[in-house]
Amino acid sequence: MYNIGIDIGGSKIAFGIVDEDGNIVYKDQIKNSGDISAEDEIKNIAEVLEKLMGQYNLKYSDINSIGIGFPGPVNKKGIVVGTNVSINNMNLAEELGKFIKLPIYVENDANCAVVGEYVHGSLKEAKDVAFVTLGTGVGGGLIIDGKLYVGADGGAAEFGHQVIVMNGKRCGCGRCGCLESYASTKAWEDRIREKLEKNKDSKIYELTGGNPENVNGKVIFQAIDANDEFAMESYREHLKYIALGINNLIAIFQPEIIAISGGITGVGEKLLNPLIAEIKEEMKDCKINIKNTEIKIAELGNDAGIIGAAEIYRFK
Repeated sequence: MYNIGIDIGGSKIAFGIVDEDGNIVYKDQIKNSGDISAEDEIKNIAEVLEKLMGQYNLKYSDINSIGIGFPGPVNKKGIVVGTNVSINNMNLAEELGKFIKLPIYVENDANCAVVGEYVHGSLKEAKDVAFVTLGTGVGGGLIIDGKLYVGADGGAAEFGHQVIVMNGKRCGCGRCGCLESYASTKAWEDRIREKLEKNKDSKIYELTGGNPENVNGKVIFQAIDANDEFAMESYREHLKYIALGINNLIAIFQPEIIAISGGITGVGEKLLNPLIAEIKEEMKDCKINIKNTEIKIAELGNDAGIIGAAEIYRFK
């Protein structure tokens, strides 16, 4: 039997047929422009599903379920709330079910990712785990005692919206001082852009030609590799914010393992080793009996959403 995972993003919708071992045996994607109606978008999804099954010679009887990772809250009645997609304020499973007569499950995309890592990736060795994504924003998912934790109505594990700076920067969520406003990759790049003009002797200034718009993760790590003090100091500051958020997470949930995902994790141990050191430093004087949580880089990368969506039926 196979399961199909669908990962809906702001610019694309990715599809994958996943076997029982968690392997994606066939993938496809379509553009998600957001400029068509929700009804047409759902019809497009149904058409791609039919095409996928046809190309892989699968009958309905070969498919156990379809899982969808949605980029926004999904409450316990299955109603989705989309802010950057046309599909909004509807029961997506029911609407897609009008075209595809298979069991369909919908869950927040970060929750799907933690399921993917838990069933087939970096978190499969434990029962109490957390997944943290570091990118344009900061998100995550929780599995407690082997069960996906979504809170009272599907909105739990919004790690990026814990306040770490009182009266701090305004976050996109409307609050001030959220972790996302300091520990996201976007926030890090923005801090460097703000200080670039005052650091004309830095490697980052050289690599960007002094243009703040040219600042990105690749340029920053090139400067770090060149032992540029401006870049390294900025990196140390960034790691402190991430460590603070992770230690808050540990203090509240005490997971056995936390897996970290996002583009920044592509540098591997250049992130992991100093981050773990910063986590330990920030907690060194803490008297609370907190289990030593293992910090890992997530294993599934961009496929976590598809694989987790395909496996979400296990948690419904």
